[in-house]
Amino acid sequence: MFVLTSVNLVCFCGHSKPEEDNIFARAQQHIAMQKIALEVVGLNIPGVERGPTNEESPSKVVCLTQAVTTEQLNDNGEYEEILEDMRDECCKFGTLMNVVIPRPNPNGELSAGIGKVFLEYADCTASLAAKNALNGRKFGGNIVTAVYYPEENYHSMEYDL
Repeated sequence: MFVLTSVNLVCFCGHSKPEEDNIFARAQQHIAMQKIALEVVGLNIPGVERGPTNEESPSKVVCLTQAVTTEQLNDNGEYEEILEDMRDECCKFGTLMNVVIPRPNPNGELSAGIGKVFLEYADCTASLAAKNALNGRKFGGNIVTAVYYPEENYHSMEYDL
């Protein structure tokens, strides 16, 4: 019996200096670390839809993090403008039921969910489209992260997850 296998090998021929070997080894380590960092960050590649991760269950609610600052939320005019911008942009993905942007308490104390925007959609198809489209986009100079948010926490106004 004859078994043919394919093996890819890379061979470097020639005499190299020890300092060149050291540079080559460091470059390989650097490339490996970059690949790991991209996997950990969950790089959003245009045109490639990401399904839910092990910890993430589909939900009608999408949470955007790092979308707004405390200063923006304290200014009533800016808050209303952000709310309108979010509604206008996020209704493009399906029926948007509600947008919640938690604000600091009137006494200045921070409340749960500051800096987050919660988008409630009529169905999971719309929330998936929004999550995929908004994750990694810039809003106000910040790179936004979009994740599913548990509906039961959203409906009970628990915004601290």
